[in-house]
Amino acid sequence: MRKFIFCLTCLFICFFAHSNPVKVGYYIDSGNFMSGFSEKDPKGGYAYEYLQTISAYTGWEYEYVYGYFNDLYEKLVKGEIDLLTDVSYTPERTKDILYSDHPMGTESYYIYVNDQKNFIEANQLSKINNMSLALLKGSYQYDLCKKWLKQHNLSPKIYEFEYHENISDDFESGAYDLYMEIDTVAEKTWEPIAKIGESDFYIAVTKSREDLLEELNYALKELNMTNPYYNSTLWAKYFVGPPLSRRLSKFESDRLHFHKEINIGTLNNSFPYSNLNEKTQLPEGLIFYLLNYINLIYEKDKVSINYTFFENYTDLINALKNGEIDLAFPITYNLNEAEKLNLHLSFNILTTPMSYVFHSKNSDRFMESIATTENSRSQKFAERYYPSVPLKSYATREDCLNAVLKKEVSGTIFDSYKINNMLFGNKKYKDLRLISLPETATVCFAANKNNIALLSLLNKVIATIPEAEINHVINQYSIESKTFTLKEFIENYAEIIFICIFVFLFLIISLIASLDKLAELINYDVLTHLLNRRRLTPYMNTALERAKEKGDIFSILMFDLDNFKNVNDTYGHGCGDEILKMAATTISKGVKRNDFVFRWGGEEILVLLKADHNIALKVAERIRKDIEFQIVEYKDIEVCITATVGVATYMDGCTAESLFALADENLYKGKKNGKNQVVG
Repeated sequence: MRKFIFCLTCLFICFFAHSNPVKVGYYIDSGNFMSGFSEKDPKGGYAYEYLQTISAYTGWEYEYVYGYFNDLYEKLVKGEIDLLTDVSYTPERTKDILYSDHPMGTESYYIYVNDQKNFIEANQLSKINNMSLALLKGSYQYDLCKKWLKQHNLSPKIYEFEYHENISDDFESGAYDLYMEIDTVAEKTWEPIAKIGESDFYIAVTKSREDLLEELNYALKELNMTNPYYNSTLWAKYFVGPPLSRRLSKFESDRLHFHKEINIGTLNNSFPYSNLNEKTQLPEGLIFYLLNYINLIYEKDKVSINYTFFENYTDLINALKNGEIDLAFPITYNLNEAEKLNLHLSFNILTTPMSYVFHSKNSDRFMESIATTENSRSQKFAERYYPSVPLKSYATREDCLNAVLKKEVSGTIFDSYKINNMLFGNKKYKDLRLISLPETATVCFAANKNNIALLSLLNKVIATIPEAEINHVINQYSIESKTFTLKEFIENYAEIIFICIFVFLFLIISLIASLDKLAELINYDVLTHLLNRRRLTPYMNTALERAKEKGDIFSILMFDLDNFKNVNDTYGHGCGDEILKMAATTISKGVKRNDFVFRWGGEEILVLLKADHNIALKVAERIRKDIEFQIVEYKDIEVCITATVGVATYMDGCTAESLFALADENLYKGKKNGKNQVVG
């Protein structure tokens, strides 16, 4: 009976202890650290996810109090809020607040230069004397920077600013020469010249809530015991991206200046990585994309890229060792083998899954013997990971698959990007099955000892390209490389061809009978009744011609509905359709009759607006607000949505492609910076 009463008492205490929500300070200016600046905005970011993870251990419910650091810190000291994240430790602060036992992360602090001062190198710090340096007043890094400057005998002109001031825009415009900021907040265009330090940051608790501190420390202890790498993994999710600096070192710059050519060796017929197009005699595949990125990033140091194609891996490596080429690609990332060959490897570009292909009626002979193409990456992979399995070499990949079909071998190993494309839709291989192997292969460049400067430059390029972009290119080339001979196509799709011919004839008859309906189907989106993407080309061409010949001004507004996938996933595609129709109607009503609205893509709508940039921004902002306050009723529920808008205006020399790219880039910035905004 006593145990029963004790348990009830504990439950009673826990219930009332957590009946009041924990008040948390929520920053309104912290990007990926905390996103969502009001109760209406969807929340996310490093600190937000961290707090939600802690609540899974403590059962806390949160009430968010929004503000800048100074204001929220003062509220924490006064006890008006209970918790505040991202608080650096100082002995002075321990008099006013409580710190968690474990830090929630580590911040690094850098001094950055703007575009006008990017000639300053890290070993030329004396040049910053008498330059203007913007420092955040009252911050931990403020004192850290002052000590660092004194230690290095540097004396820039210091300008202090408050949290609510948007100094970053002034810095980019050249109002300040130098700016000290946390690495996670820095823009990609800023160049760091010095790291002044780093510090752990903690969750701080108001002095009067030692009970919360005890629960917090318990949660952090359990979290660290369960997953010691939780902080670093979460940090990588939100903040690991392009390198801090893409600026060429003198070593790298000299390589581009004195050697204007880069000789690349690569494998032929190695889609999606590399291939020589027989019709155009031009390179294609990931190799072409990666190397063009060098000239895209370093426009002032453009180089000529020469390609040499090899039929097998061995010839490619020998050419590199003999100095016939500067770089080789694609190379499997194997440091041990590279050291034996006296070669250097670049950073990993991507990890490729590997597949084992076997006959469905021969599965009991799993890996008794393996077919590989001679002198290939797959052969090297099999030799490395399955040294005890007998290998049989064949001339081509098709020969390997035929050997499996004939049961000459128990299976074969292929790069998954390649094999999926070969097997898909080919009836000849209908009896073949594949499984993913636990081991993977990584793809990189290789250089000989004489080209380490070039390899260093290439590593900066690789680190700059987002992983998602590389995966997109790989998938794109994987699809494009799928080809059939006419004979193979007829053998595989004879029935479908007959049906298609029948349907085609039926459609011709139907189309002739209803040309008006056809025009509507061709020119308009069925769901929204907007002009479709196909119709954009003639309208855009006309606008460009009038702009060039008569000086007419026009802009494009690219609308993208925020979190539209969540709407479909939560309420169904029917609700998503209603949202799209609402957005189309709102945007159409928001422009004039001589402006044109198009369904650009899934949740994207594009407007061709006869207006200059300022008016375009105002129109876009007005429509954005109209969308934000619209309520869509669907099956007894009310759904709201927001939109992010990228704006671009015609200027002399613009093309359709450059306008679309600029609008898309501005849209991407808006998405990254919190969504529900106009960027132009």
